[in-house]
Amino acid sequence: MTMTKRDGEKAANRGFAVIRIRKTATDSSRTKALAEHAKRNEMHALSSVLEKLGNPKTQRLLTAVPVEQILDMERKAEKTKFPPLRSLTQYWKIDLRRLDRGAAEEALHMLRAMNEVEMAELEIEGQL
Repeated sequence: MTMTKRDGEKAANRGFAVIRIRKTATDSSRTKALAEHAKRNEMHALSSVLEKLGNPKTQRLLTAVPVEQILDMERKAEKTKFPPLRSLTQYWKIDLRRLDRGAAEEALHMLRAMNEVEMAELEIEGQL
């Protein structure tokens, strides 16, 4: 399925990948960058791919709320009728703007191929 803008053009690649890492990693609020998080959690394949990509800038996808507060809310929600299936702290954003679309797709292929990553997608430009 091709994502399209209202005028029929292909949706623009915003240049960011959004990934969800496996829950097995311990979440440390001290890690602001994905490369540091991967090293602390011995995610060797992810560290290697980030190095191959030139150590792009990364950040957690959700930055408006501190990690400790997210984890606290998720712990409380685990005791409810609808516990969270995943932690919001598992989501990260990788800056691939310096790559062309083909290279960004190859980066996604590498990320999707590893056990440490559950999901990897290109962020596309949305319009209402």
